[in-house]
Amino acid sequence: MVQGQVGVPYFESIQAQLKNADDDAFNYEFSLDSGSLPPDVGYGWDGRLLKFTGAPAVAGTYKFTMKVRVLVSISGPGDGICFGKDYDKQEYEIVVLE
Repeated sequence: MVQGQVGVPYFESIQAQLKNADDDAFNYEFSLDSGSLPPDVGYGWDGRLLKFTGAPAVAGTYKFTMKVRVLVSISGPGDGICFGKDYDKQEYEIVVLE
């Protein structure tokens, strides 16, 4: 991932890569599994695109693991059911300079 600098706007994005083409039609959810992001940097997603944004507040090396989960929806009579299955985890590192 690209390096950041304290107080400077940060942006990085990662496109999730599928292992199973049958999962193309489903929505994805990303979560922080372990470790920590730099203070004042957060994440969000749009489809399969994971985005990290903010202005890092503290210099250092931040190691973390992100988890992507496939959300599967099944429609039944009168309601819908949503459940997810763990799909994959990936380790990342962001270095923030003074």
